[in-house]
Amino acid sequence: MRRARLPFAVAVVVIAGVVALAPGSSATTRTGPVAHASSFPSSIDVTVPAGGEAQVTSPTLPPGAQKATITVAPEPGTTGAALAGLTEVLAPLGSLKSRFLFCVFLYEYIPSSEAGMDFVEYNQTLALLFLNACVQTAVQLSAPSSTQKAADAAAATCTQAGRSVPAKVSQVGGRYRIQVKGMTAKPKSKSSLVVTCKRIGAGLQLAIRPRARGRTLSQVVGPTLSIGYASPAGSRSPVGVHTAFTIP
Repeated sequence: MRRARLPFAVAVVVIAGVVALAPGSSATTRTGPVAHASSFPSSIDVTVPAGGEAQVTSPTLPPGAQKATITVAPEPGTTGAALAGLTEVLAPLGSLKSRFLFCVFLYEYIPSSEAGMDFVEYNQTLALLFLNACVQTAVQLSAPSSTQKAADAAAATCTQAGRSVPAKVSQVGGRYRIQVKGMTAKPKSKSSLVVTCKRIGAGLQLAIRPRARGRTLSQVVGPTLSIGYASPAGSRSPVGVHTAFTIP
């Protein structure tokens, strides 16, 4: 299958390599967004930098699509334990009126306490703005697992949690800007996305749909479906991830 480091002909700018974050954000490295040029089903290979982050983006969602599946697996040469050390990140689509950033995390390491956030992100695409901010939040919340036993236990399950944090969204020129500042917390309301997860071999499969009946995926995530990967601070090796998008 063709590896996706290709131009993408929808409203996403594809940047291959390491991307510097905006002033005021944490000093992690970012690969992405990387997008596949074909229609569904589609698959993408991406390398998550050690202690950094990456995002991958699907083709344009069909107008009436109400369900999608994302399958995440280690690339050849990457172990299941290495993949289990990453945080998978999804973000519901927000707006310029949003006062909170809402994130869905699936990860090995569960933070024992909340943390204060203070960073700024910019993006030309509103959906990727919220995803990038959620990935950055995941990087700051996560840490390497202290024991192999904990990693083995995590690899047998799909641990899911939501987080919210105060944020202010604005438009500056042709770009969107989000300032995330405040303490993370469990959301007081349910996410507009329903995500279910199951383990498949060394990877996992996510089933995604809108919570509200009658709504389409594009109404709650934007024109494409994107997932982010966050490597815990202190990680020493990059992780190769194979991501497949399907519409049932």
